[in-house]
Amino acid sequence: VLINGVRETRRGKKLEHQDRIDIPELPEDAGSFLIIHQGEQ
Repeated sequence: VLINGVRETRRGKKLEHQDRIDIPELPEDAGSFLIIHQGEQ
């Protein structure tokens, strides 16, 4: 899932224009997601 420049495959996502999220394709074995909050600006 790359937001600032490429494609997004998540639903119900609300992001600011300043938000940048880069998530490489993870194998299903990972079973965990990385969530980053930049906080309020």
